[in-house]
Amino acid sequence: YTMKEYSVYFYTPQELIEKASEVYEKEVRVGGMVKVGSILWAPDKLDLKFVLSDLKGSEISVSYKGAPPDMFKQASGVVVEGFVSKDAKKIVARNLFVKHSEEYRIPEEGHKVDPTLIEKSILK
Repeated sequence: YTMKEYSVYFYTPQELIEKASEVYEKEVRVGGMVKVGSILWAPDKLDLKFVLSDLKGSEISVSYKGAPPDMFKQASGVVVEGFVSKDAKKIVARNLFVKHSEEYRIPEEGHKVDPTLIEKSILK
């Protein structure tokens, strides 16, 4: 019972889209990757918009009022907590949680992001 009490579940973008009618007007958590090139940040208004992707073609537009977490960036894992639109294509976020690896590696020159490793790190 203790494990269940402290476990936090989040949907993938695909799961959220499939369950759109069930989760509409409910607060949900959805985890995925920040799509490269999708971040629109207006610091003067504390207005952040980006696309959350599952790297398999399912995407959700996210809007958030407030400063993003320090480690928030494109191609990084994030869990969004908020309210979803009727079609589950948009979410108004209340909180953003950035996922990061517990291990440190020195970046190699010309290092490219490996989507399979990123997916594995956020969906395990």
